[in-house]
Amino acid sequence: MLQLLLSMMALICYSPHAFAVFSDSVPPPTRLQIANALHWIDLSDEESQRFFDVSGKVLPETHPLHNRLQLWVDALYARLESRWPERFRDRSGSFLIPRPKVRLEVSTKPEAHVSAATVCYRINIKFEGKANPAKGPLSKVILINDKGSVGVFERSKVACVDRMDQVTRVEDVVELLGTVKCDVHTEGQTLVIGKDCKIPQDFAASDDGADGVMLRSMVREVTLTTGLFAIMPSEGALVYTLLHELAHYFRSHSLVQKSLFQYFYHRDGSTDQLSQPPRDERMAALGQRLQKLPQVRTQPIEGQTWHSEMFSYGRFLLTSLIEPACSPKESPCFQSCKPWISLMQDQGRMSLLGRFPQARLSGRSLEIYREWEHDLTQCLGTVSRDRVSLAEVRKVFWRADIPNAVGTDWRLIDAAKAMNQKMMAEGNANDQVLTEALQAKLGYYTTEEEADNLALSWLGLVGLPASVAFDHWWAFAAFFDPTSLDSPLNFSLARCLQLYQAVPRWTEGGLPVQVPIGSFSDPHHSSCYRIWNLDQRQPYSQGPLEPLPVPHLDFGELKKLAQDAL
Repeated sequence: MLQLLLSMMALICYSPHAFAVFSDSVPPPTRLQIANALHWIDLSDEESQRFFDVSGKVLPETHPLHNRLQLWVDALYARLESRWPERFRDRSGSFLIPRPKVRLEVSTKPEAHVSAATVCYRINIKFEGKANPAKGPLSKVILINDKGSVGVFERSKVACVDRMDQVTRVEDVVELLGTVKCDVHTEGQTLVIGKDCKIPQDFAASDDGADGVMLRSMVREVTLTTGLFAIMPSEGALVYTLLHELAHYFRSHSLVQKSLFQYFYHRDGSTDQLSQPPRDERMAALGQRLQKLPQVRTQPIEGQTWHSEMFSYGRFLLTSLIEPACSPKESPCFQSCKPWISLMQDQGRMSLLGRFPQARLSGRSLEIYREWEHDLTQCLGTVSRDRVSLAEVRKVFWRADIPNAVGTDWRLIDAAKAMNQKMMAEGNANDQVLTEALQAKLGYYTTEEEADNLALSWLGLVGLPASVAFDHWWAFAAFFDPTSLDSPLNFSLARCLQLYQAVPRWTEGGLPVQVPIGSFSDPHHSSCYRIWNLDQRQPYSQGPLEPLPVPHLDFGELKKLAQDAL
């Protein structure tokens, strides 16, 4: 598998359209045309020490690895600011967006992230319908969620970065509050909390006011671990990781209400470019049905008697029903159930079933499962209803309507069949919804998809080809998803590679194959979908500009420096 991945990466590097240039295709770095000062915050050294967990080792800024990564950060920052200078300044022309700083943690775990800090900002606040008397010392801060609930807290009792030494512009606060579901408006430089906003009863009955607001702001540090060097095949692939996190930083999209992201759109071809696709309300109902589906899928087996998920209830069934019903061991019931009980208690054979029912079975493991099904059916057929507690039967076979789903002279197998039938019907219905979503080309736009697209578009700005984005994702998938399974929610790594190598790409038998997104409740799409998504958008990316004057250093040397730091 590793050799196949390396071969794929070499193939991608020489893709004929990897260097296509579309000069106007690069999206702007920030969500707003005019920067909002509250989107980013520069922490002091003391604040940074308190904000970050300092229990682990962090490489000093003088370390060669830190300097190398900071070089790429500075290059992107300079070229973004040069291309969109107006987006880096506020209405007065003041420069606002702090230059990101690399924070390189020593760890074998390959991780990368940016962070947002909770900050207390001073602002004039008025509660509609309250006297709002003149206040003494700064004392109370409020927190408003997107549902319109207002929390009021003593400033001394909340953990936030303190920025209450000067009054904040109310327009900046309102923009970050976004679309809260209650009346929040301004009167001059005063934030007015409407009567329909939900505030605590004890506060509503008091004469107190508040003079601060708690908001989230992006911290300028971008954190990577030395473990990333070990799994990435090239410096360019590592830089793509860095650009992905910087996209989160510059777009500051984690500060806004989730409703502005995590929405459904139609992948009709016109949206397969780098810009944010339009929301499609016609797809919302289908998307909401998908979000209600179980997030864990079970693998079907051809000709099976019992739904694969029934296997998950085996231990519960044994201890709650079979063992109590078939005691003592001399009973006819126990003799009939003995093969199944013995198999359930045989740790050696059961361990061969591995991750089933999420994993596929083959060979010896499939033979053991067939034996498990046969012995279970034989066992259940001998247990009459007078041997078991109805309450326990309902607890184990909870999806079935017991006893209404079975006849008056029912046996335990009848209750099991009732639940099995329900599972089969639900599984078929769930698969139908997933098939419908694939056929409808349902897209799910998230902050992670936006960061993927932006990082792809910014590669050219720092002199790198789009191919390194694919180097990153194949290496990522090989490390984190080497045993991923084919299912309606995902493709295995092997199947993803097969479709990528197909001619034409992403086809099977000459017909296009829709790559599943994964969970429609997770902003992180499946690895295969992320590769497919970037492949669709790659023609819109800009080819490398003038390469950066980066001092030559072999990536093997960088890997060794990372290893030596452990």
